[in-house]
Amino acid sequence: MLTNLRIKNFRMLEDLEIPKLGRVNLIVGKNNSGKSSILEALRIYAGDANLELLSAILNEHDESYSLDRTSLDGSIKNWLGLKNLFPNRKFPSSENINISLSSNEKNLLKIEYIFYYFKDESDIDEDGQPFSTRRRVIVKPDLSNVKDSALLYPAIRITLESGKNTIQELEETKNQFSTFWLLNSKLYSFGLSYVPSDFLSSEQLSTLWDEITLSPYENIVIKALKLIDDRIEKLAFIESHQNNSRFAIVKTKDVENRIPLSSMGDGMSRILQLILSVFPAKDGILLIDEFENGLHYSVQEEVWRIIFQLAKELNIQVFATTHSWDCIESFTKTAIESPGDGILLKVSRSKLTSDNGKIITTVYDEAELQTITASELEIR
Repeated sequence: MLTNLRIKNFRMLEDLEIPKLGRVNLIVGKNNSGKSSILEALRIYAGDANLELLSAILNEHDESYSLDRTSLDGSIKNWLGLKNLFPNRKFPSSENINISLSSNEKNLLKIEYIFYYFKDESDIDEDGQPFSTRRRVIVKPDLSNVKDSALLYPAIRITLESGKNTIQELEETKNQFSTFWLLNSKLYSFGLSYVPSDFLSSEQLSTLWDEITLSPYENIVIKALKLIDDRIEKLAFIESHQNNSRFAIVKTKDVENRIPLSSMGDGMSRILQLILSVFPAKDGILLIDEFENGLHYSVQEEVWRIIFQLAKELNIQVFATTHSWDCIESFTKTAIESPGDGILLKVSRSKLTSDNGKIITTVYDEAELQTITASELEIR
């Protein structure tokens, strides 16, 4: 579990230090304060900066394409959209600027913008026969020592805590193998689950449900749904005859027919999405964007209580965002019941002239949260 975190040069986060983290962390702040960027950085870290994950993140913001150069016939695929992850949405011109995540002075993840060129070398084999090889030579963005920059190829180098080192070309033609280098590669992965601010599809929910079918966790899901309607007895997913997808139905005490869960309001769907998304994060990280979406304030405290309970049972570290006072208040009440587990992080811009508007965090543990809620101090 991460006990602290430092994020450098990721999107709008120039050098963000979070000195203390808990098992369940709620991130608050104004719009465009950097809350979602923190979640994204954690998502990339927990997902080992997998290229499919990076592509998905870019797609979510319509950043996956490049306005600089495109190929109408699709013969060239590019990863130039990755520049949006760097400060000012452009690739750095200095090798000193790279995206990094670290904890306790230990590097967790580093993403660098580099170039490479091909170098031909000749040698003689054990039989005395000459042979030639071609190897790639890495060059940092400072190209002052390179004679012919026209022969350079741009790329991204991703280095993980595990020692895995991947280099991804930024432009590739069809059938070209673009991820060409893996050094000291070994498996390093753990649970990751991301809950977006909008709703997951019925098909995604059905897949999550299948993972816990006939397990004790079914009862936890039903318990959560009962927060909105205590008549609910059972939940299942059945196939739709219209589009071959599956959707959720529930059985209630006083209604003979099965009821589509989506007809019972957004709150029911949101609770199902939140609780089902917890289990894949076992021994890893759960990320929740805008926790309060679709949830009436009256049920948020009990939902938090379930999240805290499952986080401890399944060894999960939770990071959620909000800009709702009701969510902060319900989180605080639950955090006070679970000493040492809940941390609230306020993200804002520093008012110090020397910081030039740098984004910073203020940490509140359960003792400080108790004072805040008692005085109704505004911290959003």
